Amino acid sequence: MNDVKDKLSDLLLTPAAWLGSLLSGFMATLLFVGVVFFIQEPDNIDVAKHQRDSKGLLGYTTAATVEDMLGTLLDKPFGYVSNDILPPFILLDDIPSWEQGVIVQLQNITLAMQRDFSRPGNQTKEDPDLTAAKTLLNNDTKKWIATDYQTKLSKARAAMNSYKTRLQNDNPRDGQFTSKSTSLKFWLGLVDKNLGDLSTQLGANRGQIQVNSNLAGEKGQVAWAESYEVLAQTPWSEIDNVYWNARGQTWALLAAFMAIRTDFDVTLQDKSATSIVDQVIRTLHYALRPIDSPYVFNGSRQSYGFTPNYSSQLSSDINAANNGVRELLNLLDKG
Repeated sequence: MNDVKDKLSDLLLTPAAWLGSLLSGFMATLLFVGVVFFIQEPDNIDVAKHQRDSKGLLGYTTAATVEDMLGTLLDKPFGYVSNDILPPFILLDDIPSWEQGVIVQLQNITLAMQRDFSRPGNQTKEDPDLTAAKTLLNNDTKKWIATDYQTKLSKARAAMNSYKTRLQNDNPRDGQFTSKSTSLKFWLGLVDKNLGDLSTQLGANRGQIQVNSNLAGEKGQVAWAESYEVLAQTPWSEIDNVYWNARGQTWALLAAFMAIRTDFDVTLQDKSATSIVDQVIRTLHYALRPIDSPYVFNGSRQSYGFTPNYSSQLSSDINAANNGVRELLNLLDKG
């Protein structure tokens, strides 16, 4: 037994053993630092700068903010990575999930701009640049063969820049923006649905009992007692994906609401709704407070546990923002 201990001691004290240990520790530290750096969210969009640059031009702040969000997806460290198929990016799914969340809200805001914000009346033609941007964003976000999604994002950014430039022309018909309450309602309706879905998904991260409404409204159908309530629970491997997707949508919504706060200022004041939008902005900003760990802690599904529950915290903030959106919709509905 002593011989074994002596041999083991000699082995551990050799220069090769020490060098191997140091290299292993260095590689582990490098990997950890790399992962932490990779999952860092970009800074919030500087909407105040776009507001200053607008010099009061209606629609400029929203267009510049959307253009800036598109640029962030392309120009952040490592660029757009959702369609990367090689290590390490294919193994790191947090930022790709964040990117997908941002794209959801970019699709919403560009649709609203193309459908309503840029059209003073129903008979007005759709803006060609906004139509192009909307179409480009509604493509396969994971595509990398032929025309990859990075190319689509770049073209969408160019289209948004073109629209922003045309807004500044002297010709009032060459690039328009209208801040009607009916236009705002359409976009808010999309946001309301998104936030509701996010709240449900984040709730499923921690596991929650939901009422089974599959048979709701069906005459003559019987829902057995044991199937009336169902357990909604996200698979363990997808918890961080749901969380980061929600963070991405929240990041994009914060920028969008700040831009809307500027370009729809007159409408919001007329409806006495400015304070509601300000509260939504504060809530979204609070929801994006920094994360202290590269791991998404999810607490305990059976009890309060010893660790925080990131999903529950974000769900609470999103619920608060959604309440503000619904209050805003109710105000706008009153005419």
